[in-house]
Amino acid sequence: MINSWTQRVRTGRTQFTTPTARGWAVGLVSIGLVAALAGCSADEPRVASVIETPGIVVEERGTSPLESDEYVEAARAAELGETLANNFGDFTIAQLTDTHDYVQIEQLWDSYKDAYVDTDADVLLYPGPPIWLPISVEQNGTGDGATIVVCDASATGWAITRESPSATYDLSVGVIRNITMETMDDSGQLRYTSSGTNTPCDATGAPVGRFKPAPVVPDEITADDVQRPLVEPTEAPNP
Repeated sequence: MINSWTQRVRTGRTQFTTPTARGWAVGLVSIGLVAALAGCSADEPRVASVIETPGIVVEERGTSPLESDEYVEAARAAELGETLANNFGDFTIAQLTDTHDYVQIEQLWDSYKDAYVDTDADVLLYPGPPIWLPISVEQNGTGDGATIVVCDASATGWAITRESPSATYDLSVGVIRNITMETMDDSGQLRYTSSGTNTPCDATGAPVGRFKPAPVVPDEITADDVQRPLVEPTEAPNP
């Protein structure tokens, strides 16, 4: 079954659409066109790419009632943005810029470039959104954010390379991770941060889905393949 994206949740400058299928409260920006990433001269201003979010084929439905929490939905939107930025090598897309500030985006781009352009590491893509089970949501004292404790089962093989094109997962083998969503400014946009632990946990009941179409791992990534962050986050997207 492929999710449709219909429910709307306000998380800041934009509204993220979320899947109606129970357990897949993944917020994302509904975008209809894939931008042309080449052909701009050095004198032309750089603008944000427009990348269509792939469909998601559900393998496991989420069972936690916390899946419908607005902060859980916003956290899933933020991590989906990171996943798509990694898979497309594009750090200008709205799925990322609407859930991260510029400093965070630049750090993600630096790590990506260091791994795949500067040091020529094996390219690693993700077959679907991160796999985690929300355990608790605690709103902060000012009422403008929350800390979400999750059991993350993404580290047990939830990635693909050219040598290992089949991703696996084990919901019974997870680690505790803390996600913080806080309002950044008067716009109401939520800023995402995450920190891991070594505490084991069981993520049984977490939703699992795979992108359709599935990502294709390239032989290599060059500097020309990577869309660096925009200097000015207010630049308009490509038409």
